[in-house]
This record gives sequence, C-alpha cells and structure tokens, in this order.
Amino acid sequence: MWCISRGTSRIVIAIPSRGIVIKCARVRRWPIKLLFKDVVVTGRMMLPSSSRKTKKLYLEFVGSAINRAFIQFFQGFTSNWREWAYYKRVNPRHRSFLQPTYFSLLGILNIQKFGEPVDTTRGEELYHRFFKVAGQALIHDGHHWTFARNFHLAPDGPKILDYGSVATQKIIDEYGAALFANSQSK
Repeated sequence: MWCISRGTSRIVIAIPSRGIVIKCARVRRWPIKLLFKDVVVTGRMMLPSSSRKTKKLYLEFVGSAINRAFIQFFQGFTSNWREWAYYKRVNPRHRSFLQPTYFSLLGILNIQKFGEPVDTTRGEELYHRFFKVAGQALIHDGHHWTFARNFHLAPDGPKILDYGSVATQKIIDEYGAALFANSQSK
C-alpha cells in the first residue's frame, strides 16, 4: 500500500512494501504570482515619485522579491539535493542519526529508506529527549524538532526523516551523534 503526503515544498510517496520513500519536489506557482503582485503594486506606489532614491529603493526591492520568489519556487529541489548531498558527506558518527537517502535525480526526486514516522502523540516526549542534548539550538529550527512525524524510531535508535534544511543540518553537525546516542536507549 502506498501513502502520499504533501509538505510545503515536497510530495512524499511512501512505499513500505518496497522499503522506500520517494520525495518529489513541488513546483509552486504562487511565488511567481506574489512576485508579480509585489512588483506591480509596489511599483505603482513608488515610481510616480521622480526621486532617484525612490527608484533605487524600488530596484533593490524588486531584486529581493525576485530572489525570494526564486528560492520559494525551487525550495523542493534544493531541499532534496541538500538532503542527499548532506547524507553523502556528513560525519559517519552523525550519519547514524539520519534516515539513509539512497539517490537523488538532480533534486527533482529523492529515494530514501522507508521509516515509520513517530506517532504525533509521542512528539512532546521525543522533543524533550532531544532538548536535553541540544537545548536552545532546537528553537532555531522548531518545525523539524517539534513535529514527531519527522522522525522514525528504528531498533538501533531514532532517525531523522527530513533533514534538507540548512538549520537542521547545523544542529545535526553539532549534536548528531549525541542526539542518536542519548535517545536510543529510551
């Protein structure tokens, strides 16, 4: 049986019978719509002014709006690519905390080992275990550490299923082995 979940930047297709998960990047149109709206609405307000300073501010705004739209449009691709690349290069001690990512097709899709996500009723318990190790660092990446479904409790210890975020990777770089070791015996 297949199970399909939609995240903000990826669609996850779990195939437990094959022991894999396929993470497909979502292409979102709304960042382009927001970009158009930002540029047109803000342009109508700012450009009637003949001030060079106003026009310069508008161009800076347009540049940052394009950058933001680009990042949001391709977020699923970058998360997939970052997750695969991180798994390949991370310290082997920290890798024990990661659910293995086997393959990435240029960030379009990833193939990861299947792991049954933790039941949401155990989320607080799991978060407190991680908080004992990493403390305040978890607050900078609250989504990944407070949502129990981002983890799998394997026989050898907990595994993080979603680690495509830079903030998540920084925490794993610093505390990965300790998070795995201190949480596996519970």
